[in-house]
Amino acid sequence: LDQLSDKEQGKLLDLIDELRFLGVGDHIELPQIVVVGDQSSGKSSVLEAISGVKFPTADLLCTTFATEVILRRSDMPSASVAIIAHDDRSVSDKERFDEFKQDSVDLEELPSIIDSAKEQMALSSQSGPAIFFRDVLRLTVYRPDGPTLSMVDLPGIIHAQTGGQTAEDIQTVSQLVQSYMRNSRSIILAVIPASNDAATQVILTWAREIDEKGERTLGVITKPDLTYDGSDAQKEILALAKNQKAPLIFTLGWHMLRNRDYNTRNCPSTERDHIEHKFFDKAPWSDLPHGHVGIISLRERLRKILHKKICESLGGVIADIQAEIIKSDSEVKILGTARSAMAEKRMYLMQIAESFPLIVRAGVSGTCDHPFFDQDTERDSIFTSLEVTRPGLRAKIKELELAFVNVMERFGHTCDSGVCELNNRKLLPIDRYQKKVTFQMSRKIISDKEMDKVVQASIEATGGCELPGDYNPLAIGHLFRRQSVHWEQIAEAFVKIVWEACRGFLDDVINSIADRACAAAILREHVNPAMQGKLAALLVKLEEILKPHKSSVAITFNPSYEWRREQKMVTLWCDTYRYEEPTSVLDRVLCNMWQYYEVGDFRVTPY
Repeated sequence: LDQLSDKEQGKLLDLIDELRFLGVGDHIELPQIVVVGDQSSGKSSVLEAISGVKFPTADLLCTTFATEVILRRSDMPSASVAIIAHDDRSVSDKERFDEFKQDSVDLEELPSIIDSAKEQMALSSQSGPAIFFRDVLRLTVYRPDGPTLSMVDLPGIIHAQTGGQTAEDIQTVSQLVQSYMRNSRSIILAVIPASNDAATQVILTWAREIDEKGERTLGVITKPDLTYDGSDAQKEILALAKNQKAPLIFTLGWHMLRNRDYNTRNCPSTERDHIEHKFFDKAPWSDLPHGHVGIISLRERLRKILHKKICESLGGVIADIQAEIIKSDSEVKILGTARSAMAEKRMYLMQIAESFPLIVRAGVSGTCDHPFFDQDTERDSIFTSLEVTRPGLRAKIKELELAFVNVMERFGHTCDSGVCELNNRKLLPIDRYQKKVTFQMSRKIISDKEMDKVVQASIEATGGCELPGDYNPLAIGHLFRRQSVHWEQIAEAFVKIVWEACRGFLDDVINSIADRACAAAILREHVNPAMQGKLAALLVKLEEILKPHKSSVAITFNPSYEWRREQKMVTLWCDTYRYEEPTSVLDRVLCNMWQYYEVGDFRVTPY
């Protein structure tokens, strides 16, 4: 254990441990070692070998909750245990867990104490009998020669509902394990048994997804003594241990341990280390680098990795702490003075009522001349630039308007016989439209012959009252309705996206001038109901605006229609007939429809 401690690392670990002791770890991510893997993969044995703390083990089921092990140095050896209740626990459960806390326990009794904690969690379970729990058992061990270290042993990953394990248990374990792995300052010890195919280990899939570069993941292979000499499986494990088996190649590499088996489960640590040393001195394991096998070298690797991680994380930890302090000061400031009397409560609401219109007016006008807009925000924004100020509502709506115009120009018509001329406006946020429309947002390009067939079908569908060789004017309306069928969905999506932007803006404003409880009440009782009414009115107005465009009769009094039509016909005659006047009814119908489409194009009028 001395191998994990030197003066420099000891000071850093003491600092992190003190932060964790003060509860800072509940608010920001702190460096720690996380032991993860499938059920009975040897996780608890790995943790025991590293820490020197005896954990209860079983062949089928071991850890059923997160066990946080905090190792501290002290002249007097001792240990303490406590259960940290999950947020969803009742008050009575939390009180019972407080009674379980023990400030002085014998390490020899630790296995029974951990089993007792499991019984307490099961006894307090509100949802009936359960196997896995979201609560955390915090074990603090004091030793004069021990390291200052933080490690977490997590429940093994479950793959099937067997042995009384339910679908809820599977989900609980997955969420718990991944939450610890997603701590960007955690060192992930991904433990897999040599007796199982590495390709089937879901923990390795999670590790690659969460730690894409493999910068903080160290693979640990256990139970190599269960493989058969000369087998293909053994060769695969050897290649994996050498970090040569793609795609399971980690920057930190792999390590192999030979833990206690069932027969040697009660042997002392010195004997365990001796058995392991003799095992790796024999072929084929002797071909592996000495620094990548055995518990002694693992401690040394972890010491270096953890030391580096702490050094890299200190700046971020300090910045996170400062950010949390600023956030807390802001929340305290928003709370204001105590409001016990009715007059004080009315005064507080008056202050909110005075600040609200000032901020909204500045956001709507685009002046943004209020301290509110000088604050950074984590709200999902349509802006991709790294701005340090909060954008006003007018800026948001303008960006959405530009996106709407481009979406209409590109996807408003169902088919096109040529390349549509688009301006250089950005299509942001096109993904928001894709989530709100049912049609595939892609332009259907068809040939001139296919377009002629579409026009001919409209002429035939509306024929009956025209003279021979002519066409019914209703054909233009019929063809127009087919081309503009997407208008309603795009327009409705625009209305809802703008409405969401306005609602988000109001949420930000209210939350910036009122405390959480008061802001939640104002939004729930006043703002949200009013905004729902606004949305309903907007959708009714949209239906009114769209109604003329759904008519079968194509009528327009736009003076540019005739001029546009004549210009288009001249262009069409010159390109197609080399200045010979065309006699095709299809050309005239298509030309008239397109000009009617353009003069009637559904656009945004800036407010």
